[in-house]
Amino acid sequence: MKFVKWVTLTSAERDAVGGGVRQNASRVASFPAPREHMFSVRLPNGADCNVTCTRYGTKAHRFQFGAPVCQRVLHSDTLSGGVNGIEEKGRELATQAFRIAQLAEQKEMRRKTPPPGASLKMMGVPLLSPKSADSQAGFYSVCLRHASGTLVQLGTLYEEPDKACGDLQSGTHRPVTLYGEQQIVIGICCRYARSWKEPSLLVLPDKRTEPERQVKKPTRRTRKPQ
Repeated sequence: MKFVKWVTLTSAERDAVGGGVRQNASRVASFPAPREHMFSVRLPNGADCNVTCTRYGTKAHRFQFGAPVCQRVLHSDTLSGGVNGIEEKGRELATQAFRIAQLAEQKEMRRKTPPPGASLKMMGVPLLSPKSADSQAGFYSVCLRHASGTLVQLGTLYEEPDKACGDLQSGTHRPVTLYGEQQIVIGICCRYARSWKEPSLLVLPDKRTEPERQVKKPTRRTRKPQ
């Protein structure tokens, strides 16, 4: 009976299984995992995100998520399986990176002063009083978006974005009549701009599950939308 003594793997195949084995005289040892690996993951909102995993040790890995989350997640445990194991862990950490980015956006919305490089003159006329902006800063709510882009709060305030999305999907605001290009959206309150804005990171409900909403065209008898 004959047995296979040696199988030659390509470099890609060795990386996929963790490097395979290396023969050194009488010693057989595993190849180390790649020091750096770049790949792509799908975020909870459906967007693609590039990730770079850097290995500093057997139990020290840094996953750097690119736009739109731009967050870093550290993993202090052994990763097995080569690049396949790295990518699997990256997909697992994508939800955590997305939530960290949402918290960072909330923190940004609670600033008293605009971030560096931003000007209040370019943000339009404030629509909220300083007291309202202070108390609602960083909270999410269902809003009515006018054709001009202005958002007006309609629903309850929520600190968690998922609850605001649930409010939108519940159909509570379906009786609201829309005119022209008006839409029902999720907004987040910006303290320094004293207005509602659409958040950049949000997991919206599947529109295919929502019944079609009738939109009326403005007439002379109806109030002209803002």
